Amino acid sequence: MESNVEVLKRLLGQGKMEKALCILLDTKISKGDFEEVTVLSAEYNEVLKQVRLGIIDTREEILLKSRLVNRLMAFLNGLEYPRPDVELRVNYNSNKRKALVIGCSEYEHVGKLRNPINDAVRMAQKLECLGFEVILKKNPQLKDLKSSFLSFESVLGVDDIGLLFFAGHGIQVQGENYLVPVDALVDSTNQISATCVKLDDLLLKMGASEALIKIILLDACRNNPFDRNMTQRVLRSGFAPTNAAAGFFIGYATAPGQVASDGTGNHGLYTGSILEEIEGRNNSINQLFQKVRQKVIDESNGRQVPWDSSSLLKDFLFIENND
Repeated sequence: MESNVEVLKRLLGQGKMEKALCILLDTKISKGDFEEVTVLSAEYNEVLKQVRLGIIDTREEILLKSRLVNRLMAFLNGLEYPRPDVELRVNYNSNKRKALVIGCSEYEHVGKLRNPINDAVRMAQKLECLGFEVILKKNPQLKDLKSSFLSFESVLGVDDIGLLFFAGHGIQVQGENYLVPVDALVDSTNQISATCVKLDDLLLKMGASEALIKIILLDACRNNPFDRNMTQRVLRSGFAPTNAAAGFFIGYATAPGQVASDGTGNHGLYTGSILEEIEGRNNSINQLFQKVRQKVIDESNGRQVPWDSSSLLKDFLFIENND
């Protein structure tokens, strides 16, 4: 049976440095060791950021990551002997963490989007590092999208943490919000409810589950994908405010009625900010998304203001300090 250190070394050998760092950051290690891992994690995230912004090329990326891997391997070598203050934890608590992550980029009948698949893949990786069981769906058509939602809702058990992430086109029609699958073909407003998924229906079904906390993150308020002449009287920019039952946290990429940026790098502005901030220790979900909001406002020069709505009855932290 592999030791804890051997597991982490195997992850590094497989190129999964981020997952190894995530596990170490949720590990009972000494204060000095924790600070060293925090520095390595910050440097790794900075490399990812520079890649996303196009500041460094592939050769430089490989070189910098290789150096970080060597430093982390040297750190692990110092943990090979049994120590009373080292205890790796993969199960964060007794509540099961489950996530459905969806990215829609390759739209068949409307404008394609550059970043939702990138957003979904990175979000899935990050959530797995944080102890979530993740189902990842790329470019689902309507049937697959609905089936994924039904399957996800059915596996949410008592006191679970359920998280739904959607990146893609989202629209508001006559005050109702819809998520748009890649095969949506809309020639009239009457077709929207038949070819898209109503957000309120998802809220009702998730609300009926016994999950303790339901989190919905929507990077889906991009430009109007449909014929503006056909929809201009009933379709509005962005999402409308949404009411949900107790136990929900809903994060929107931008304020009601506004449009979110798809980003100039490898991620949407909103998702990219979540990915950078989500590893902060002892940040409640409200504190986390306050930081995300400020980051997006700063990077968009005030043009995009993320919004959230919470009816949580219990606070939630993605990463807790175990000291």
